[in-house]
Amino acid sequence: MSLAIDRAGLPVGYDLFSGNTHDSTMLIPALKNMKNRYALERVILTADKALNSGKNLAFLVENNDGYIVSQKVRGLAKTFIKEILKDEGYVYNSTKTFKIKSFFRERKTNNENGEEITLKEKVVSFWAADYDAREKHKREKLEEKIQEYLENPSKYKASNRYGVKKYLKEIEIDTFTGEVEDKKTLLEFEAAKYERDVALDGYYALVTSELEMPDEEIIERYRGLWKIEESFKVLKSDLEGRPVYVRREDRIEGHFYYLFRSIINFENFRE
Repeated sequence: MSLAIDRAGLPVGYDLFSGNTHDSTMLIPALKNMKNRYALERVILTADKALNSGKNLAFLVENNDGYIVSQKVRGLAKTFIKEILKDEGYVYNSTKTFKIKSFFRERKTNNENGEEITLKEKVVSFWAADYDAREKHKREKLEEKIQEYLENPSKYKASNRYGVKKYLKEIEIDTFTGEVEDKKTLLEFEAAKYERDVALDGYYALVTSELEMPDEEIIERYRGLWKIEESFKVLKSDLEGRPVYVRREDRIEGHFYYLFRSIINFENFRE
């Protein structure tokens, strides 16, 4: 289900998709339907990383809409990471446990037709001490696993744990001659990659097409995502929206239509 809410947190519409449909592919058809159905003018989408694809953002900009989306800080261009880590421009709170800055960037992406367009964006970057501490705590177990695999590569072969393998590189080597051959697997720890990720602990970012919007408003709008998450929670648990015990498409539609109306009544009652 693609569920849309207004700034007050009230549901305004939804669309249903097959259960194997990836979140990122729902945005364009759902937004087209929503704008046609309610004769909406300009929309500013607020969403998490799941919808932050170049095609989706290009669609929004080309249709005179906008976006505020979260942005992962790892695995991107070195210039972006360098700007995130640069202390210049950050404003700290009084206790030095939080800092924030914003900067502008341009990047190229492709639209629905495969045509290249340029996105002009404002990036709002944060660092928080509590978030940093949580990530550092997670790394304690990660480092234990890395050391375990370095000492016993056979365990590495049997494991698919995400977060470990990206820091280890397999080397096939003949331990007698020292030549690289397909005989015994050794592991090499990619320290530079690991240290780069450690440096980004505690950082997160929002990206928006709204270049003139104040940082505080961008943050406030993004925080509104909890409202739609709460609506889904009500739908799934309180209203017992899942599992669905019907198979015919018309009955599935009826099932969720009833739930959608119930959400609206629930939200209005809370108001």
